[in-house]
Amino acid sequence: MKALKLRWHIHLTLLGVAVALSACSLWLPDAEDDLAPYRAAMLPHAQSQLARVGTVPRYDIDLHIDTERLTVTGHETVLYTNDHPDALNELYFRLYPNLPAYDGEMQVDRIEIEGKEIEASYEATRTALRVPLPYSLRPKQRIRLKLDFKLRVQQRDGGRVLMGQSQDILSLPNFYPMLATRRNGSWDLSIGPDFADAVFSDVALYRVDIDAPQDMVMVGTGVIAGQEDTPEEGAVGTPALPGRRITHFVSGPVRDFGLIMSPVFEVQTMTIRDVVINSYHLPEDAPAGYSALWRAVAAIQAYSDAFSEYPYTKFDVVEAPLEKHGMEYPALVLIGSEVYRTEKQRLEPLVAHETAHQWWYNLVGSDPVNEPAVDESLAEYSLYYYYAGVYGQRYAEQMIRTRWLEPSAVIQEKGLDAPVGSPAHALTRDNYEAIVYAKSSMLYNELRQYIGPAAFDAAIRNYLNSYQYRVAPVGAFLAIASGATPRNLEAHAAKWREPILTPPPQ
Repeated sequence: MKALKLRWHIHLTLLGVAVALSACSLWLPDAEDDLAPYRAAMLPHAQSQLARVGTVPRYDIDLHIDTERLTVTGHETVLYTNDHPDALNELYFRLYPNLPAYDGEMQVDRIEIEGKEIEASYEATRTALRVPLPYSLRPKQRIRLKLDFKLRVQQRDGGRVLMGQSQDILSLPNFYPMLATRRNGSWDLSIGPDFADAVFSDVALYRVDIDAPQDMVMVGTGVIAGQEDTPEEGAVGTPALPGRRITHFVSGPVRDFGLIMSPVFEVQTMTIRDVVINSYHLPEDAPAGYSALWRAVAAIQAYSDAFSEYPYTKFDVVEAPLEKHGMEYPALVLIGSEVYRTEKQRLEPLVAHETAHQWWYNLVGSDPVNEPAVDESLAEYSLYYYYAGVYGQRYAEQMIRTRWLEPSAVIQEKGLDAPVGSPAHALTRDNYEAIVYAKSSMLYNELRQYIGPAAFDAAIRNYLNSYQYRVAPVGAFLAIASGATPRNLEAHAAKWREPILTPPPQ
C-alpha cells in the first residue's frame, strides 16, 4: 500500500492517453487489422493479450444523449468474424433494454450490410433481433454491419433502477444492440428472472463516441481517449450557453460496455500497481465514497496477487440508484446508494464481491441465466482471498461462518435448499442468493480443504488462464482441479447437483 497516491481532482483524462492519441483519430477509415487504439486501455503487461482476441467483434458506436427527453440515438458499426466451425446465414443481437428489469424501450430503425438495407425481425419478446445475412458467412470470414437505433429510458423516483434516471444519475447499461452468444450450434436468447443477472456476451473491442451535455461527469468501460467541447451560441451580446461535449472511449477486450453519468458526481482517485482507481459518488456521500475507494484498492491488490494481474489501466466504483445492491460491468462496478448511507456495513463485502467479477464474468465468461453459479460462486468465494489478505486468516474464517455457513443452514431449515448447479429459473427470489452465493462458496471452501490450499490456488489460476476471454461451462473448474490433485473429486462434484450439503469426504 506504500505506493498509493491520492488525487482529489475530477479525472477527465486517464494516464495521458489523450496526449498519446491526439495526433491521430481513433476512427480510422479501415482499421480492422489495427489493434493500436485499444492498447490505451490495457496496462503494458497485458497489451500482448490483444493478439489473442484479434478476431473478436469490434463495435464502433456514435451516441447522442438527450438528457431532457431521456432519449439516446445511436449509430453502431460492428465488424464480425465467424469464429464458429459452421457457416452462418443469420446473426442475432440482444436488445437488453427491452427486458422488464431494465424498463427501457429500444428499437432498431435501420440495418445495412455492404450498402444494402436488411429487413430484420424482433424475437424473444423484442429482446432479440434476427438479422438475415445477404450470403452465407463461412468460418473465419468477416462481415460489417451498420445499425441505427433509438433508446428511451424512464425517470424513476425510487426503487432499484438498473436503467434510467434517478437521484440525478443517468444509468445506461447495455444501451446498444449487442451480438448474442452462440453455444453448441445455436444462438442463446434466454431471458432470466429479474432477480438474476441478464447479460450473456462474448468478448469484444469497443470505440464509443458519446455526445452529451458538458456538465455530465461521464463514467464508462474503457478509458477516455479525448474530449471536444461544442458550446452553443447565445443571443447577440450574451454569453454562450452551456454546450455539449463529445467524449471518446476506447476499451480493451471486455464482455460489454457499461455507462453511467451525473452532473453532480464527485470523484476521488488512487493509483495502485499502475491502475488508476476512481470512486464516483454524490456530494453528500463523500465519506462513504472514500471508504469505497479504499476497499476497491484493497480488492484489486488482493485479487491481482491471488489470480492474475488486473489488465486494464483503470477501474471505477460508482454510486448508483440500486438501493442496497451492486452490479458489475467491465472495469466498472456500481454500488447502491443505500449502501453509502444506511447500509454501510454492506459496503466492504459488496465492493469486494463486485470487484471480483472483473475476473469471474469479465475475463472468464459464463451463462448467468442457465448457469448463474459459475461466475457468482467464484466472485463470492474470492472474498476469502480478500479477507485473508487484508485482515488475516482468522477474520476470513469468521466471514465464512457468518456470510456462507449460516445462510446455507437457514435455507435448509426453511425447506428452500436447491442444487447449486440450478438454472436461475429453478430458483426463487427467496433462495437465489443463498444458493448461488453462500452455498456455492461453501462447496468451494470444502474443495479447498479437501485438496489443499496449494492445489486449489493452482487450479484457480489454471482455470483463469484456460478460459480467459472465453466462456467457461459448468464443471470446468472441477475438471481442472481434478488435474491438480491425486484425490478423487467425484463425490464433491455430485454436491453441485444435490439439494442438501453434506460433510466433505475425509
